[in-house]
Amino acid sequence: MACLVLAILGIVLWQTTKQPSIALYASIVADFTGMVPAMIKTYKFPKTEIWSFFFLDTVAAIFILMAIKNWRIEEFSFPLYLMLINFAMVLLIVSPRKRGALVG
Repeated sequence: MACLVLAILGIVLWQTTKQPSIALYASIVADFTGMVPAMIKTYKFPKTEIWSFFFLDTVAAIFILMAIKNWRIEEFSFPLYLMLINFAMVLLIVSPRKRGALVG
């Protein structure tokens, strides 16, 4: 629900202020809000996720960053965020620390 509220708030602010960057940053915050529970679960139970999925997203974001011609924050903020959040997930999945076991 928090992600949906943030996304709607971003659209409303974008339309009332005519500043598309507000919607961009609201979408980043909304996505991060949705990723926090996934990151907590992955930290506790890393074997429930597939690292290669997040690694491919990281690589895709790197390619997007390499294709940018105008290095303004509005151009690179979302792909940079995607690269960082997906790489963080990869690290959570493949890190060798001992964590809780999934009981099933």
